[in-house]
Amino acid sequence: MERILLHENKDLLFEICKDLKQYLPQLEQVKKTYENLQLGNFNDDILKQIVRSGTGQIEKQFNESLNDQVEKAGISNIILRDNILKGSENLIFEFLEKIRELKRFKPETYSRKNYLKLNVISFQNGTFYLSDENKTQILENECRIYIENEKEKELFDNLQNFIEAYNKVTGNLKELDFKFSYEHGKGVTAIANGFLWLELDNTYSIRPETLKFATTYKEMSLRFK
Repeated sequence: MERILLHENKDLLFEICKDLKQYLPQLEQVKKTYENLQLGNFNDDILKQIVRSGTGQIEKQFNESLNDQVEKAGISNIILRDNILKGSENLIFEFLEKIRELKRFKPETYSRKNYLKLNVISFQNGTFYLSDENKTQILENECRIYIENEKEKELFDNLQNFIEAYNKVTGNLKELDFKFSYEHGKGVTAIANGFLWLELDNTYSIRPETLKFATTYKEMSLRFK
């Protein structure tokens, strides 16, 4: 069956988008340490590569670039060459550590379970931001509830019928000026306590005497005033 949108929470989208502010220090550190590798300017493709594919390609590029620079410098002394290469390892190690810190980071959301994920953050013109496409993705992944199969559809339809029946009964009681006592409770609970028996098999049946009581409630109230 085709999915049916049941609920969309745009307030939740707004709250999730605010999580970006907590990510910014870690993201800026990743950007800074990447640019220290001198492989070019940080961009959105690099961000997506880091988040989705890992750093293997970047590490390979760094090592190839470093070796090329050593070759171009004409350094033939093996010891000197190794010292230069080892000295440059700190740059890639620092970058990789900032990546690990970023991927371990989770924004503080208190009781909110849904939070901003790294794969929906974009980068453009030196700024980390959430594009309209990112927000649509967040809305779809975090803020929408769908009916996705026949069992859910059946339960939804039955609940809708239940609500419709409850509203009709409430309307009947309002027309009769019927008032529940405090002990009955409110809403569905009041109707269950006031008009129904809970049977041994966990199903409900109507308490016959309550129908007469409800339909004569207004008359009896006036009589005893």
